[in-house]
Amino acid sequence: MSGPWGEGEKWLDAPRRYAATVRLSGAVGLPRRLPDGLGPAVRMEQAAGPGRSLDLLLTSSGGGRGRIARRLPRLRADAPGGPYASLLSYRVGGRPCVLAAFPRRSGRARYTAIR
Repeated sequence: MSGPWGEGEKWLDAPRRYAATVRLSGAVGLPRRLPDGLGPAVRMEQAAGPGRSLDLLLTSSGGGRGRIARRLPRLRADAPGGPYASLLSYRVGGRPCVLAAFPRRSGRARYTAIR
């Protein structure tokens, strides 16, 4: 069994490249001037197996490095304000971790796992 509570996530355990579609998503879909839970929604093709895509949703977070602070959603009106984190832990390399993304003003996006 794989998943947030299983033995591990095959798509996270080894470096791979996937074709992906990334869009900015709002948790509630409020007008832009109002704070909302914002974050990237990533659809990775073939990540769940041949012909099966995998969706990863991250939300704006407090951004702290502590166990609680990094998991708390934070409402924002400014999408590039980042950071973003998964609300659930995933098992990577046999250890639970929270996935996070840190936006950059220029250049390529950077994604990481926070243990």
